[in-house]
Amino acid sequence: MGFCAEVCPQPLLRLSYLSSFQVIDFQPLYVWNERRGEELRIGAQILQDAINLAEQKSARSKRNAAEAKAAADAATKNVRDVN
Repeated sequence: MGFCAEVCPQPLLRLSYLSSFQVIDFQPLYVWNERRGEELRIGAQILQDAINLAEQKSARSKRNAAEAKAAADAATKNVRDVN
């Protein structure tokens, strides 16, 4: 579900949010348009999936960096122990 978050630019998401409201008599009064509610829920889920994916990638990257550093430190220690 993260595909649209990568393809859809932010202004398009903002426009889809604003289009879920309707203006009455050109007054700054906004009324919830129930027809767009499902689209907003889907959009929110897409954004949440994208955020979760980014967090997973970040955590995986940090873990891999820590493992690589630990392996390098262990190799350095083994070289010092041999000499």
